Amino acid sequence: MRIFLMLVLQTLLISGCATKWTKDNYIEQEFHRDKGECLAQCGQASGAQGCTYATEHIYDSCMMGKGWRKAD
Repeated sequence: MRIFLMLVLQTLLISGCATKWTKDNYIEQEFHRDKGECLAQCGQASGAQGCTYATEHIYDSCMMGKGWRKAD
């Protein structure tokens, strides 16, 4: 339960200051799926800390690799 709460908190922290992403002809479910996969990848890279500012570039690279781009 503690790990789950940490992941939720980290997700909220990242999403609160996160860049908006866009992709041509996407559906919201696709965004949430890709975001979840990229957050997990970022968390794995940083170990127990979860996705942090120091590993945010991993999240960005993952999203771009899935065809997303930062919105203006």
